[in-house]
Amino acid sequence: MVAGLAVQVVSLVVFLALCFEYSLRVRKYRGELNPKYSVLRETPRFKRFLYALATATILLFVRAVYRVAELSGGFRGKLAQDEVLFMVLDGAMVLLACIILVAFHPGPAFGGVWKDATFRWGSKKPVDESMMHDIPTESVSYNGKH
Repeated sequence: MVAGLAVQVVSLVVFLALCFEYSLRVRKYRGELNPKYSVLRETPRFKRFLYALATATILLFVRAVYRVAELSGGFRGKLAQDEVLFMVLDGAMVLLACIILVAFHPGPAFGGVWKDATFRWGSKKPVDESMMHDIPTESVSYNGKH
């Protein structure tokens, strides 16, 4: 259990480091970024979303570090027995992260630019109707009822 939480901490450290490095590159090469999205990058809504995402990630990182420390002492350890600390550093961190990400949702932050993305979450494949000859066209009974 502690090993899984430790992997989570390491993953969050890597994620935070990569995000920080990416933000440094964006600032350094600001003039080379796609000008099509410069308006988006300068909107207060988008900037607030980025700060909210960073804050939520840090809150979840604090929670993960606390959980590693708590469980490394076992379920009978001092940290595991401190209910107030548990409620603040476990429950409140997740609750605050969720509230922040709901309040600063990426949908409004990206505005209409979200529709410009070239990726598709689900591809609709054309239906081969020759394979549908076995499917009856009349209604199928469910529990003896039509």
